[in-house]
Amino acid sequence: MILVFHDIGEGDPLSLKKEHFRDLIYFLKETMGFASPSDFEKDENKILITFDDGFEGVYKNGIKIMEELRLKGIIFIVTELVGKKSLWDKNYGNTKRIMTWEQIREMESLGFLFWSHTAYHVDLTRLNRDELLCQLKKSKDTLEEKLNHEVPGIAYPYYRVDWRVKEMAFISGYKLGFGGIRGGESRLNLKRFPVYKFTKGSDIEQFKKKGRINWKHRITLLGSRINPIFKPHVRQCFT
Repeated sequence: MILVFHDIGEGDPLSLKKEHFRDLIYFLKETMGFASPSDFEKDENKILITFDDGFEGVYKNGIKIMEELRLKGIIFIVTELVGKKSLWDKNYGNTKRIMTWEQIREMESLGFLFWSHTAYHVDLTRLNRDELLCQLKKSKDTLEEKLNHEVPGIAYPYYRVDWRVKEMAFISGYKLGFGGIRGGESRLNLKRFPVYKFTKGSDIEQFKKKGRINWKHRITLLGSRINPIFKPHVRQCFT
């Protein structure tokens, strides 16, 4: 099972408080166990932790908690906004700082993996072929240049993916693609279960009792949150 978090801290519905994050992963450690990022496909009964966006709160708050249990995870980073703010959220007045390359390299030295979340965090299903390839390739090339290793995986912003996106991801050299709860039909759209601030305490209790949560009814379809395409970011990809 693959879980996806966004931020650890305070501030918005996508953030999970530090104490809630600690409580959850300690429980999961005791009951299900965790898979390492390098071999998570071998045991689907174990939990893989992933983070989308690469927010600085993960570096400041999440890493310490995970290190307590010697856990590692995969962070999907928006490469062309490293060290800047989440401009895709500016219409909601809650942009947040993204990690710097120095912080990314520090986390990699501890065993965390950094894979692609595109160049500028746009809805890939709304792009033409050239725009789509640019978002996929530029992000992969930037990561491989900065970190000096292959980047085999990508997480699709807003969990938005269709056959075109998967085809272009394959052409761009990705071996793994990570979606949301509607994924699972291929290695280029692996299913993930989001954990948000508004996941209710009763859901966690259900998980503790039954080993599962009816996540679907707790997840707001992100289509309603998707900003209009940031045309400057689409064009900027080509520069």
